[in-house]
Amino acid sequence: MTLLGRVMIFLVLLFSIIFCLMSILVNATHRNNRVVAENLQKKLSEEEVAKKQVQEQLESANNKLAIEATARRTVVSLLQTQYKDKDEQLTALQAINSRLQSTHTELDQTHKELVSKREAEIKENEQIRKQLMDALEDRDLMHKRYGDLTDMLFRTRGSLLALEERYATVATDYTSAKEKLDILGIKPDTKLDGLPPGVNGLVSAMSTNGRVEINLGRDDGVRVGHTLEVSRNFQYLGRIKILTVSDNSSVGEILPGYQKGYIREGDRVDSKLY
Repeated sequence: MTLLGRVMIFLVLLFSIIFCLMSILVNATHRNNRVVAENLQKKLSEEEVAKKQVQEQLESANNKLAIEATARRTVVSLLQTQYKDKDEQLTALQAINSRLQSTHTELDQTHKELVSKREAEIKENEQIRKQLMDALEDRDLMHKRYGDLTDMLFRTRGSLLALEERYATVATDYTSAKEKLDILGIKPDTKLDGLPPGVNGLVSAMSTNGRVEINLGRDDGVRVGHTLEVSRNFQYLGRIKILTVSDNSSVGEILPGYQKGYIREGDRVDSKLY
């Protein structure tokens, strides 16, 4: 119960006592004054005692009220101090928040710049990667081209060696042919419609269809269309006409109008009979 409530109770009790006394006084007019006086004196003493008790209670209540007021002032002062401190802290926090917002804005701008820079670097890396892949592809193509050229070089060298060997062979054949032409008295620039005179060989094979293979070929001056005479032991057997020619052999057919005997392997073949 608060002090104000106690005061109200005291006042109600006081007024109740007063009304009670007034009632007693009204009733005492019909009694003996002495008895009434004694009773009143007695009641007055009691009221004095009650009054003293009420005053003591009132004083105690005032003391408590003063203590509570002092405590309240102390608490209010403390709260004001705390409020001031909190207000200063709030001001400081607001300043910190403002700086943080400014820093956040700067960081956000920096983040955007970094993202843009990263995207540019990614694009540049993609271009570099593409250029690298193109360079690797070009390198592979160059390696392949180098391999092809190397193979071509080796083949060319092989062909060159073969040509050199062929040239040596042709030179040898040319020297041999020139010696033969010199023996036969024929100059190299002399045009010949047929075989040179003095060319002779042997029948190397016969076929059932009348074809005759001889051991004379392109190297001996034999060409397609040339005719050669066949004999055996100075006996004339017939004439053959060359159909196909290789380097060292030829194939011809027997001309029916000139055949005088049976031609077989080992028979002599001459470009011209003397």
